[in-house]
Amino acid sequence: MLSTPPPPAADPEPGTRRRIGVVLGAGGHAGIAFHSGVLLSLEHHIGFSANDADVLVGTSAGSVIAGLLAHGFTPEDLAAFTAEVPLSAGRIHLEPSLRESAAARAVHRWLNLITPVSPLVALRLLRNLPRVRPAAAVAALLNGPIDPGRSMAAFDELGITWPERDTFIVAVRRDGRRAVFGRPDSPTATLSQAIAASCAIPGFYAPVRIGRHSYIDGGAHSTTNADLLADRELDTVLVIAPMGAASNGASMRRADGVMRRAVNRRLAGELARIRRAGTDVVVISPTEAELRAMGLNAMNRARAKPVLREAFLTTGERIARGEIDLRALSPRRTASGLRRAG
Repeated sequence: MLSTPPPPAADPEPGTRRRIGVVLGAGGHAGIAFHSGVLLSLEHHIGFSANDADVLVGTSAGSVIAGLLAHGFTPEDLAAFTAEVPLSAGRIHLEPSLRESAAARAVHRWLNLITPVSPLVALRLLRNLPRVRPAAAVAALLNGPIDPGRSMAAFDELGITWPERDTFIVAVRRDGRRAVFGRPDSPTATLSQAIAASCAIPGFYAPVRIGRHSYIDGGAHSTTNADLLADRELDTVLVIAPMGAASNGASMRRADGVMRRAVNRRLAGELARIRRAGTDVVVISPTEAELRAMGLNAMNRARAKPVLREAFLTTGERIARGEIDLRALSPRRTASGLRRAG
């Protein structure tokens, strides 16, 4: 861990506040715990707060984190919820609804697994095949027995609606096309509907109906969808990618190594687009220690506390070793670090 505090940022020039976007990736319950540990560690060790980000992008598990952050939940609150300890004084009144939602018993409709998609959905998918990713096309054909909207009901009960800050929640329409809720051109949906759609893992959760279309997990298109920030004229994009891997070492010999390698490749392409716009990028993916804590089942709630602890400790160690660009995450930029116009 850090033995001394990081050096203070240089005195800012007028109008040089660093504009930061935060990308919160997919990863199930393990992903939620990983996000919570990383964000808590960044705030604890270097004073970086994701609550101050100019724009948030959330996919699947990351959409839950994005929705809570956008409404003032601090990393301490996220970690407390994951560790099943009381929230901060300002949020303690929300705890009963959140706990009840998290503990809600899932309603299983097993016939969904053998219910084929409607002919109209199949036709739309067929028309879009040349323009959609193969994984999204396959996922769009799958159904699931669990209604994800039930576990997102707490957002409605707490009165949590779309925030004023730019918050993009990513799902995939059942015709294979990516849908980004929260933009002016996006479909009309409540925040809870958008998050439920983003979390509708094919084969596990049932698709979520919003308006004229049904939607599935945004991870079917990309587990991060960081490319959505390529044209936002940001100074820094922080990407937290629970389904990637920080190295190509022993982690790639795990049973999920092929998947994590594919996630890293997809993310590399997204980051290249962001960097071409002159934006700094900071990526935090699980190390070997964090992957061991996660195990192979991302939906195993019992792993949440070990993942939270390991993510907090490991992120602190990576900061101390200089593996995370502290300057890029500073809320201020100096005159020499101003973005180039054009």
